[in-house]
Amino acid sequence: MSKSNSELAEALKEAFKERRRPEILSGSNSLADFEKQELDEFCVSHYSDLTSSLLEENYGALSWMNSDAFAFYLPWILEKSIEDGSPDNMSVDSILSMLDRGGDSSIWDDFFNSRWRVFSIQELTSIEKWLSWAFSNMVHNSFERAFTTMRILKFEAEN
Repeated sequence: MSKSNSELAEALKEAFKERRRPEILSGSNSLADFEKQELDEFCVSHYSDLTSSLLEENYGALSWMNSDAFAFYLPWILEKSIEDGSPDNMSVDSILSMLDRGGDSSIWDDFFNSRWRVFSIQELTSIEKWLSWAFSNMVHNSFERAFTTMRILKFEAEN
């Protein structure tokens, strides 16, 4: 891993160091058995157990996590993409799609708001730095909208 990638991964760890793994991972009592299984497989206990293939195969688990679980596992996903040297996996694509909101925060849905409005300024800043890294390593059509979303989240978190 390059020095700049190592620094980015460390910045993510530092920003999210106060986050703890929640006991309850989903806010839904109506998950199908395959959804529960995917969530259980995705939500490993230690970062060292997280693999690129696990992220690729179980990316749907991001949708079934509650906001606390999402906030805990998000930096792990971002760090793993840095470690792999590529933001090219389905979990990352899901995150980028979530951030593809645009400039009118009044129309953002509850799913998005419950996950993304829980982050501190420090956490949002580290995510924004990761976004810069991700978009410098891939072609994605939602670059500008994702950054607009991050700017709005940071502005509203500060005020």
